[in-house]
Amino acid sequence: KFISEPGSFLRNADYFAFVELQDYACYCIADGIDDEKKRQSAQLAVSAVMDRFYSRSGMSKGLMKRYALAAHKELLKESHDIRLEASMLIVVTNYKKIRYVNIGNARLHHIRNNKIINQSKDQSLSQNMAEQGEIPLDMIEEHEERHNLYCYLGQPGRFTPYISPKIKLEDGDIITLCTRGIWENTGVAELLDATEEANEPEDVCTNIEDIILSQRMKWISNYTIACIHINKVYKNPKKEKIIRRVVAICIPIFMLAMILGITMTVRNVKKQNKIKQMWNQIDEGIIDIDKNGKILEETNSLKQGASSYENFQSSDDSKKAIVKAAKPYIEAYNLIQ
Repeated sequence: KFISEPGSFLRNADYFAFVELQDYACYCIADGIDDEKKRQSAQLAVSAVMDRFYSRSGMSKGLMKRYALAAHKELLKESHDIRLEASMLIVVTNYKKIRYVNIGNARLHHIRNNKIINQSKDQSLSQNMAEQGEIPLDMIEEHEERHNLYCYLGQPGRFTPYISPKIKLEDGDIITLCTRGIWENTGVAELLDATEEANEPEDVCTNIEDIILSQRMKWISNYTIACIHINKVYKNPKKEKIIRRVVAICIPIFMLAMILGITMTVRNVKKQNKIKQMWNQIDEGIIDIDKNGKILEETNSLKQGASSYENFQSSDDSKKAIVKAAKPYIEAYNLIQ
């Protein structure tokens, strides 16, 4: 649901539209920030996004950038006597995740369990000052530079919208989109109070509107808020079947690989132990010869070592290396014999 009102003005410079298709949905809100009376910059921008989304729907970064560029180019094309300008927020979902494009200072809040877990950042001087620690974050709404934007639709020169990563949704999540007329006059606490006991998205919108109207301000800006309740995140039954099949296939393969790995490890340990034992036998035989010269009775260990090397089976070069190293001692043993 959404509410969009002109406030104390005759003309509403805000505009909101959405479309929900089978695979994707697009929600787009814009805030006109020019003084043109005859042409609606926000409506032109949102209509351009919807036309592009209808022609090709998706939520890749490339497509999201094209949606934003379509709105930007539309305002540039229609800027004649006066430059048309607007802030915009585009949200696209595949009913499992969302991705948004932020241009200017329209805002998104992603609420879960009555906590804001994701919030868009204004492309304004005030936001930059807050991130650099020059002003507190909660002062952005009141700071004099909050409307000094470095990125907006219709701007001359380089156009750099912010494109978010994909954000996973869960059952019970709430997404709100709002223009500056909302966030300038309501804080985070009021927003959370408005969503805490709301059963329907319409309740959130009316609660926020009541907060603004109850302040009895002399002038009320244009204000627009849209609220989306994520009652149930889409789950593909075919995908779940595929996952079960993959798991059923992978588990036996994993178990077999694990058994083979353990077997090879055990064999390698045994092999290394046998090699170590062989070297010990040779070393013991050498020591016996060094101590006793040509006493044949004490060369039995060397004989056992030589015999082990001759019978040792190996697929690598270890046997050759061992036999080569042991050859002089084996010859010495044969001479002693």
